[in-house]
Amino acid sequence: MNPYTVSRLMAAGRDCALEMLKNASFIQRELPEVELPDALCEETEQLCSSLIGTKHDIMTELSELDDLLAAQAPNTEIRRRMERIARWLGDNVEELQALVEKLEAAKQEDSNYTLGWVLVAESAANVRDAFTHSVEDAQAASTMLLNGSAPSRHARHREQLGGE
Repeated sequence: MNPYTVSRLMAAGRDCALEMLKNASFIQRELPEVELPDALCEETEQLCSSLIGTKHDIMTELSELDDLLAAQAPNTEIRRRMERIARWLGDNVEELQALVEKLEAAKQEDSNYTLGWVLVAESAANVRDAFTHSVEDAQAASTMLLNGSAPSRHARHREQLGGE
């Protein structure tokens, strides 16, 4: 497996996990300041705890993946670990979206819940954007794997500078 491709996927997973942590922590900090039904407030708290836990799991998995790469583990094991990370990230994005939909329904019934919906919806959008970027990186990396190539050093440098 191409080391550049794997490192790109690992960086995208790490970035998404850190975005989950940042937004879950923000929601937890601001949640006491907004009005929500008790059940939705509890569900929001539980999901934030889950997001933070997933971030820790992903960081552990990335560390183990790094060790596997250093030990030149089989590609099947590397791929299995990368797919697990992607699945964990995707599961959390789906849970966030479901919570946003419940909060939106609550705000339709009572406008006092609008700020709670905004808090979670904006954070969910941030996490979803990070996840989308990680999926795009994964697709680009998969294409490189299928082609058996990595971008040239010049192309990587241009990419780091934000160029085309």
